[in-house]
Amino acid sequence: MTAAGVLLYVASPGFAQTEIELGGGYHVNPDIADLEQLPSGPAVDARVVRWLEPRWGIGVRFSTVFGSVETTDWGRDGGEVVDRYGMTYGYLLVRYRLPLDDTGTDLHLGVGAIGAGKYRDRNKVTGTVRSKGQWLGLAPIPEVFVSKRVTDLINVRVGIVTLPPVIVHPVVLVTWKLGN
Repeated sequence: MTAAGVLLYVASPGFAQTEIELGGGYHVNPDIADLEQLPSGPAVDARVVRWLEPRWGIGVRFSTVFGSVETTDWGRDGGEVVDRYGMTYGYLLVRYRLPLDDTGTDLHLGVGAIGAGKYRDRNKVTGTVRSKGQWLGLAPIPEVFVSKRVTDLINVRVGIVTLPPVIVHPVVLVTWKLGN
């Protein structure tokens, strides 16, 4: 299928249900030797998922982490101590929805990839701030949610997103359904 075919399928009025997911959680980045040190802290999540059929959807996720970590940036002059903060990232995702019962409880299994992010480093001595980009590439980012229907338009989702072995992100989302 060509890119135009995919776009036409996504935009088709068939099942065509869209959900907006808003919420937050806590972004945990363990201190693992030889991996880039990133901040842990409270996070805000926003997603849009387009359900192409009752069980399969595609979407995009954005998240911002409100935390900082003191680390050494070895990319400059033998290393400088920085305060790393303002981590924001986004990626594309595919999601599968499995109904668990007749009362509106579903299991959502997803995987994200093709993402990018950024963060800021503030030099602890000079106060200089630099933004740095981060390419997540095709690294699989699994997510698992249990969803409970509150009304015909609103659901609550509780779950976890990971980027093994670096990120563990428990999250709670409130979703609003647009369309069917």
